[in-house]
Amino acid sequence: MTVSGNLHLAWCRLLARSFALAGVSDVVISPGSRSTPLVLGFEAEEEIEKHTILDERSAAFFALGMARASGVLVALVCTSGTAGAHYFPAILEASQARVPLLVLTTDRPWEDHHCGASQTMDQGKLFGSHVRHFAELGLPDVEALQAVPRIAAQAAAATMYPDPGPVHLNICFRKPLEPVDAPRPEPHEAEVERLLSAGIPLAYAPEIQPSPTGIRRLAALCARVRRGLVVAGPAPWSQIHLVPEVLRLSAALGYPICAETSSQLRQGSCSPFCIPSFDLLFRSQGFLERHRPELILELGMAPVSGAYGAWLSLRSCVPRVVIAPHGWNDPHGNAAMMLFSPVGEAIRALLTSLTSQRLPVHPEPGWVEAWAEGQRVVEDQFASELSERQLTEAVVARMVASAIPPGATLLVGNSGPIRDLDQHGGMLARDVRVVHQRGVAGIDGWVAAAAGARAATEGPVVLLLGDIALLHDIGSLQLIRDDGPLVIVVINNNGGRIFEQLPLARCAEVAEAFQQHFLTPHGLTFGAFATAWGLRYACASSPAFLREAMSEALAYPSPMLVEAVIDPVESARRRTAFWSALAPRLEAIP
Repeated sequence: MTVSGNLHLAWCRLLARSFALAGVSDVVISPGSRSTPLVLGFEAEEEIEKHTILDERSAAFFALGMARASGVLVALVCTSGTAGAHYFPAILEASQARVPLLVLTTDRPWEDHHCGASQTMDQGKLFGSHVRHFAELGLPDVEALQAVPRIAAQAAAATMYPDPGPVHLNICFRKPLEPVDAPRPEPHEAEVERLLSAGIPLAYAPEIQPSPTGIRRLAALCARVRRGLVVAGPAPWSQIHLVPEVLRLSAALGYPICAETSSQLRQGSCSPFCIPSFDLLFRSQGFLERHRPELILELGMAPVSGAYGAWLSLRSCVPRVVIAPHGWNDPHGNAAMMLFSPVGEAIRALLTSLTSQRLPVHPEPGWVEAWAEGQRVVEDQFASELSERQLTEAVVARMVASAIPPGATLLVGNSGPIRDLDQHGGMLARDVRVVHQRGVAGIDGWVAAAAGARAATEGPVVLLLGDIALLHDIGSLQLIRDDGPLVIVVINNNGGRIFEQLPLARCAEVAEAFQQHFLTPHGLTFGAFATAWGLRYACASSPAFLREAMSEALAYPSPMLVEAVIDPVESARRRTAFWSALAPRLEAIP
């Protein structure tokens, strides 16, 4: 059996080379014994960059951050046993958000299963229905070498088409796992060399075009409607290039653009059509009674805005057209039309159809101006918040968004930070790519994701997250390296303050349980954590200190942890006062 170690290595070398030809640019490896042949196979492949991360959970979010920030196909490699299970949270997010990932778990041979052998478990279909494709590759076999390039090409293609997302291959190896000296050329060597030079099957997905019938019907609907909105939900960073086209559509139809931060459409200066704080406008019943849309065009994934969702659930009679290339993005179940198409192709086809059919569009006079006035009122009211000397979560979000330079990458944690950015972040500088986790909307893995984004992109990287999210992933601070500006801004309001906005917070009879099990105050500061991992650190408790810390952090080519300290009681009071002052002003807009 001395030949098996070399066959394993040759088989894995062929597999790694095939993955490189199929578009895999990076592999994230977590150390382990059973994965030895696969690791050595990737090590021999010069066109794939290798990243070694000890903890599989961090490794998976690192890979997810890389894939999201760069659009490249990233592979993950781990050993047998529980190792692959630590990938699960990141796999769930990749699946829901349709991020391609190639997951390679290694396994023990069939004879070790179901007999109490150590580090052995059933790894078949480990991730269930959350992957687009699963294959059990079994043991490397000389007779099956010719299938290796096809398997690699098929797996890589399945991450992209027909529905992008993660793909899982489980690969068995029998000892010896390492290369061994062979007294003479082995039977597989010539075949492996032939296959290495032969390449892989080329796979091309079809180019999706919108339905002509659907476009004609949408054009006719737009021509009849005088009050319309464009609402954009979460999207991959590549949607940045659609900003001019969405603005052109908005101007042609006379529809304001309500874009969430994660939509990638909050780029550049704010035109009269851009309504970044639309979540607050949808909270005003009086404003919406006078300025109710008659048609909504939704772009991309379903928007996450709570106020928008609550309004939709009560206004099912408002026609809504969802335009997205994948998925049935209608959690409210009342869309009038689903148009399956890349957003850019649909916009271009719609504008062409309006012209070719000579369909005139007549937006209601003052419609855009009313929404623009709503945005102006929000900005005017928030100016008083920015002038205060104490920080709030919303002020931190606005200051961070304003400090990010063109071409940077912004990662935004879920729960409070993304909501505050949506309401108060305003417009971002041009070409700022936003990395989000709005698929399953978890708060985990953010530091690892930032490290992955840093490894895959040029320009500064900024991560804005809450204290609980940082504590979730505190061990991933070990991944932060001195390879460019990376700023981690943690909003420390001593617990999960997002829960204070739920009805449960107002139930006096469960106040003690609410404090202990939901707010979870921790009483920690983060300076010692920064010191432990050799990071520069600054603590800011006022807008002036935060502005100075952000300026310093973005100017140096090394990572920095900035802790923004929030008084949660004062911040909650100011949040309530802000809305109390804003609401009547919005309702008064004619």
